[in-house]
Amino acid sequence: MVLRFVPPVLALVLTAGCVTVPPAPNYTPPTGGPSARLLVRTLHPGQGTVSISTFEQPVACSRRQLLERTTAAEPARSEFTLRANRLQSLSFVYMRNDRRACEVIVSFQPKANGRYLMRNRAGGDGCSVELIDATNPDQPADEPSTLRRERVGLAATDNACRPLTSVTPARSRTDGLPEVFREIFSP
Repeated sequence: MVLRFVPPVLALVLTAGCVTVPPAPNYTPPTGGPSARLLVRTLHPGQGTVSISTFEQPVACSRRQLLERTTAAEPARSEFTLRANRLQSLSFVYMRNDRRACEVIVSFQPKANGRYLMRNRAGGDGCSVELIDATNPDQPADEPSTLRRERVGLAATDNACRPLTSVTPARSRTDGLPEVFREIFSP
């Protein structure tokens, strides 16, 4: 009697591992309230995919929303509107064609009418993100509220970050950047 149920149960168990995670929904910019502009610039060696995301719930890094995904070695310069005066978490993922990947997640609190540059790089030694307050392009500065977040596990599911109590401020480098900013912000 028990043997009649073994094939259906076995088939169910074997197909359970074939479930795929649906892709993250696209980001919807705020339609009202205070906002800030985020400029995204990415450098990577090509032969892979770059994804930039934000999270609807920035504290736990849950409910990922895709800002952009590209395979271009020099992706177009992108600009997004973020809700200001509240925590935002941003993810930069680079996945090579051989399926090796790196991800950096940072959180910060953009100010109303602020302008920020998220400069992403991927290479043989991993990924990096610099978050710069570019509200005044003649005096770019590290965004002081930037926190580098630590991932929880390797899945692209909800609650991707460790609690905020376990993070330290991130540091970036802004030496000699006014020339770079003039080039970035010029039409």
